Amino acid sequence: MKNILIISILFFSCNDAINSNLSKLRKIEEIYQKNIISNQNVVYLIIPVEGCSYCIEPTIEFAKKNRKNERILYVLADFRIKLIRVKFELKDEIIENVIIDSKGYAYTLNLVNTMPVAYFLNEKGVLIDSLEVNFNNRDMIYARILKFIE
Repeated sequence: MKNILIISILFFSCNDAINSNLSKLRKIEEIYQKNIISNQNVVYLIIPVEGCSYCIEPTIEFAKKNRKNERILYVLADFRIKLIRVKFELKDEIIENVIIDSKGYAYTLNLVNTMPVAYFLNEKGVLIDSLEVNFNNRDMIYARILKFIE
């Protein structure tokens, strides 16, 4: 009986965290007037411009290479819009699946810290997983993102 109680607490705690993060992701969409609600799997890839350079630089390269994939919503987080534009080689064009988070909402909502984070939403819009990109797992996560949105 004690084990069932512990498992139940863990299950509901995880569900609360997932639902909370989904609400935060929707809040970012709302603030920046983007809408990626889809009937397909999508990934939110939140990339801090500064932090773990071994994690961020390769993730920036992944983002540049896959920028046109509309099933990945890139949230580029930094308070300096010019630095974001330089690092991601963005001109003044508007790209539908790119949010330039120059107000730092991804930070204040605790969606990202010093390493990129990938949030995976299934075709029903349910957040099913989130993974922090680090030096050891980055290639695995990039492959997982591409496989998830096939």
